[in-house]
Amino acid sequence: MLAVELDAAAIVGDALLLAIGVLSLALTQKRVRRDNGFTWAPMVQVAILFAAIFITIIPVAQMIAAGPAGPAAPLIARLYDNGAPSAAP
Repeated sequence: MLAVELDAAAIVGDALLLAIGVLSLALTQKRVRRDNGFTWAPMVQVAILFAAIFITIIPVAQMIAAGPAGPAAPLIARLYDNGAPSAAP
């Protein structure tokens, strides 16, 4: 159900990207990052935003997954007609 298929090219590409990032952090002089004003603050903000999105979407996905017997029953009844998507507005 939740399986993700990865081919060798995707795995190698992700590994190379990760290696390049680690090498950049290891080999770049701290002075260069300081002079460029590098901070982790934007990355932390994006991580918080994505975590918030995923945390808040979980209950909604569960309500929808419960189907016509769940709390989203009125919405599902409006969107479907006898199990098929409804074209009515």
